[in-house]
Amino acid sequence: MYQLDEYKKRIRRETMKISVSYISFYFVYFAAVVVFVMAYLFTNASFRESFFSEPDANEAMASLPVGFLSILALFAGSLIMLIVRGKKLYTKDLTKINNRIHVPDLLKMAGIILGINAAITLVSYLIMLFLENLGYTPGPDVFEMLYSDFSGLLYVVILGPILEEIIFRGAILRSLERFGQNFAIVVSSLMFGLYHLALFQGIFAFFIGLILAYCALRFSIKWAMLLHMINNGFAMSFMFLPDGMNIDLGILLLVLAFGVLAAFVAFKTFREQLRAGKPTELHFAAGVPIVPWYLSPADPRIAPYIASAMTLRAKPYHLMFSSVWFIVALSLISVLTLVMTFAV
Repeated sequence: MYQLDEYKKRIRRETMKISVSYISFYFVYFAAVVVFVMAYLFTNASFRESFFSEPDANEAMASLPVGFLSILALFAGSLIMLIVRGKKLYTKDLTKINNRIHVPDLLKMAGIILGINAAITLVSYLIMLFLENLGYTPGPDVFEMLYSDFSGLLYVVILGPILEEIIFRGAILRSLERFGQNFAIVVSSLMFGLYHLALFQGIFAFFIGLILAYCALRFSIKWAMLLHMINNGFAMSFMFLPDGMNIDLGILLLVLAFGVLAAFVAFKTFREQLRAGKPTELHFAAGVPIVPWYLSPADPRIAPYIASAMTLRAKPYHLMFSSVWFIVALSLISVLTLVMTFAV
C-alpha cells in the first residue's frame, strides 16, 4: 500500500501546483492588460482624449494594438504557469519526439480539428439566426474589430498557438502524463477549454484540445503547434471573405464533410489510444520489496494476491477533481467564463 499512498501524494502535489499556477496565470494576465492599457493611456494623447470621451470610448478601445497587448499578457501569464514543469519543460517536453509523423496522420488530425471548428461555427450560425428571428439584433463582431490588424493576426495565428501549446501540451499535459495518458489528455483539454473564457469557444477548444494533446503525446509538441496554427488561420480567414452567408456556409459544409471522413478513417487509431492510455494501474503485490525473488508470479502462494492487487486503481480523476485547489480553480474560471460570455 506504500506505493498507493505515494501515488496519491504525487497527484495531489501536481494538482496543487497546476491549480495555483492556473489561478495565478489569470491574475498576472489581467494585471498585464491593465498595466499595458494604462501605459498606452498616458503616452498616447489622442487615445487618452477619445477614451475619456464617452461617445468615442468603444472606438478608442478598438484603436488599441490588442494583438500586441494579448501577446505581452499571455507571455507574462505563461511565466507563472511554466513553474509546473520548471527546467523539464526545456530539457524534455519541448524536444521529446515519440514517433515519426506521416502526412496521412497530419491530414487526419487536421481534418478532425477543422471539422470540429466547422461544426461549432455552424451551430453558432443557427443560434444567431434563431435569435435574430426573435428580434435580437447582434452587435459588431468584437473579435473581428480587435484582431483584424497585423498584431492581431500575429497573436492569433502564430505566437498565441505557440505559447498556448507550451502551457497546455507542454507544462500541464506532461506533468499529468505519468498518471495515465488519457487522464492527462482530458484534464489538459478541459483546462484549455476553460482558459478561453467564452462558452462556445471553450467547448470547441476542449474538443480540439483532445486532438492536440494526442498529437503532442504520440508525435511531438511541434506538430500540435502546427495544427493549432492551421486551425486559428482557418478561423481568421473568414474575416477576409466577401460578405455573403452562402460562401461561408459552403466552405463550412465542405470542411465538415472532410472532418467526418477524417474521423471515420482515424477511428481505429483513436480507439487504440483509448485502450493503451488508461489511467495507471498499480500492481502492489508484484513489487520486488513485497514478492520474494524466489517466488514466481504464477506460484499458487502469491498469485491470488497479485490478481487482487491488479484490480486496484489509484483513481486519478477522483483524486484530482476532489482537490480543494482544483475545485477553486475550476470554479473561478467558470465564473469568469459566464461573465465574459454574457456580459461582454
